[in-house]
Amino acid sequence: IRVGRIVSIEKHPEKDKIYCEQIELGEEKPRSIASGLVEFYPEPSVLVDRKVLVLCNLKPRKMGNFMSNGMVLCASNPDKSKVEVVDPPEAAQVGDKVSFPTLGDNSKYEAWAPNKVAKKKIFENVAPNLKTNGNKEPVWIGPDNKEHNFVVADAKCSVPTISDGNVS
Repeated sequence: IRVGRIVSIEKHPEKDKIYCEQIELGEEKPRSIASGLVEFYPEPSVLVDRKVLVLCNLKPRKMGNFMSNGMVLCASNPDKSKVEVVDPPEAAQVGDKVSFPTLGDNSKYEAWAPNKVAKKKIFENVAPNLKTNGNKEPVWIGPDNKEHNFVVADAKCSVPTISDGNVS
């Protein structure tokens, strides 16, 4: 999971609920990512220049005629009637990695390749334990049943208003 910045956004030409974004992640060029955010952010300009968290090691997926190369992480309330982009801390820089300091030294963990993530269904297995807590902070509930905050630049990530929700 890395910090990105949405550099451009437009509605998908074939899918009414999808935005097609170009997101800067500190790589050679911005990544193309599709997100189902039209219903929740009807004015796309509010997302331009916004920093977001991007799950970068997902297998590319075709959405209509648009190839999506990652996923913008968002929080939703239980009935999914409200969705908000997860905000990295103010000091976060494009390309910074999310860490989970309560798990110890995160530098020993290497990101898995997209094919391995897909084959082992890593995201599908982790996703049910990605939540927002009562402080509107995204967390991973580990096997120890403890909350492990998403941290970037020594500060916790957050969402504007959704507590006790899901992150995906």
